[in-house]
Order: sequence, then C-alpha cells, then structure tokens
Amino acid sequence: MKPLPVNSTTERVRTRWLLPATMVACSLVSAAASLLGWTVSGSKVRNSYETFRSAQRLGLDELTPFRVLWFLVPVAALAVLVTVMAQMNRLAGILLILQCVIIASVGLVVIAAPLPTASGPFIAIFSGMAGIVAGFVALLKPSS
Repeated sequence: MKPLPVNSTTERVRTRWLLPATMVACSLVSAAASLLGWTVSGSKVRNSYETFRSAQRLGLDELTPFRVLWFLVPVAALAVLVTVMAQMNRLAGILLILQCVIIASVGLVVIAAPLPTASGPFIAIFSGMAGIVAGFVALLKPSS
C-alpha cells in the first residue's frame, strides 16, 4: 500500500503549533506542580510553598534567595504563555529554560533530602526536563 502524499504546506501548518503548545504545556504543568504535595510531615502533605515556609521557620535563612526565585515560577509561566501568544518563541524558550531549571533543581534537592516526599517534585522534575528540551528546540529552530 502506498503512503499518502504529504503536502509540505499542510505539514508546516500542522507542526507550527506543536512547539509552542509543548512549551506552554511544560510551563503550566511545572508551575502547577509547585502546588502539589512535595513533602510529608506527619499526616500533613505540604506543597512547595509550605515546604519553603517550614524551612524558613526552622532558621534556614540561606534559602531566602531560592524562595524568592521560587515565587517567580508562576510569573515565569505567565510570561511564557504571553510570549508564545505573541509568537516570540525564542524569548519564550529562554524564559521556559530559566523557569524549568529552577523547578527541576528544587525538585532534585527535595528528592535528595532526607524527607518523605509526595508526587510534586517528581512531576516538577519531569516537566522541567521536558521544558528545558522544548526551550532549547525553540532557540535552535530556524525561523520560518
């Protein structure tokens, strides 16, 4: 059986939305992962923001710069969405890489810590790695 002929214009139109949609999905999933459970303390499951707050209450003030960056993750997700909608994919790729490096790094630190963890850091790492790849593809893709 012969394959159907592929119209190059149709193929470009079909794939034109794939990278921007992937970047937005990775950005939103990684930002949403920050709201999921990250650590378990007794019977309480804490999200990432509560985990940072608990660390600060314990006197780990050296985490303050990371906490400030962490609160910018949802802002970065919104910035990725806006820049993709404005069709500025390379800028969106840079923002996505920065956002995903932060979220994947914090996820790895939480998993490496001697704390019982929930699903949040694993989803953050997975979506962060996917977002880093999508961001580099956006940077390296030739403009059309």
